[in-house]
Amino acid sequence: MARRWGCVVRLIVDILFPRACVRCGREGSDVCPSCWSVASGVCVSLVCPSCHKLSSIGSLHAGCSSSLDGLIFSMPYVDGVTHGLLRRWKFDYVRSVEPHLKRLIERMPLAEILPGDDWLVVPVPLHERRKRERGFDQAAWIAKTVADLLHLPAANALERTRYTKQQSLQPARRTKSVNVSRSGHSPERFSARTNVHSDGCRAGGLDGAFRARMPIEGRVILCDDVFTSGATMEAAAEACRDAGATSVWGVTIAKG
Repeated sequence: MARRWGCVVRLIVDILFPRACVRCGREGSDVCPSCWSVASGVCVSLVCPSCHKLSSIGSLHAGCSSSLDGLIFSMPYVDGVTHGLLRRWKFDYVRSVEPHLKRLIERMPLAEILPGDDWLVVPVPLHERRKRERGFDQAAWIAKTVADLLHLPAANALERTRYTKQQSLQPARRTKSVNVSRSGHSPERFSARTNVHSDGCRAGGLDGAFRARMPIEGRVILCDDVFTSGATMEAAAEACRDAGATSVWGVTIAKG
């Protein structure tokens, strides 16, 4: 009965406030078929999470330092469809975009780059204040989607210790886009760690912003919606390492 009433409410809302494509504005759905076709053809880059330069499978370069061993993402944040979907989701609190976001997650070669069943999928946590404002936790939704896709366990293993400004709204450096690699090689593993990110002015404000709620064993897939400078994910990865993680890879829908 509750599901039936939910469908009725959504139908009424769609009639009174028809959805429009996030890219072209055409009424009918959050993304029209034409704009989705354009987005599906976009080639994205896999880059080192520290220097942001080309890396064949997104792994950390041997000469770079980071708590992340690698980074995988689906689309550039400047893509009109991706940017529009994420903003409608995060700032307008419209959850009808989630099936489209799931399709963006499914296009990533996660199983090829991160093989094995010894991974724990962990979301970058929201502060409780922002979670109350938004009504949901976008990183937790992404983590569950990734875990279900890879048949892996997920856990809210981290907590945010203080309220911070949203990093996606802060200035970030520009990076070049290159063709994505579909290599099936296993991720390279590095142990280099640092508290200073390449965008130190942004990373500094997040030092100690996360802590583990539980011991973490083995490898971690750390999930968030957008990787901009990398400051947020770097701080969260550091917390995973401190809790015992032997390897941490970042997975996001978009990269700024």
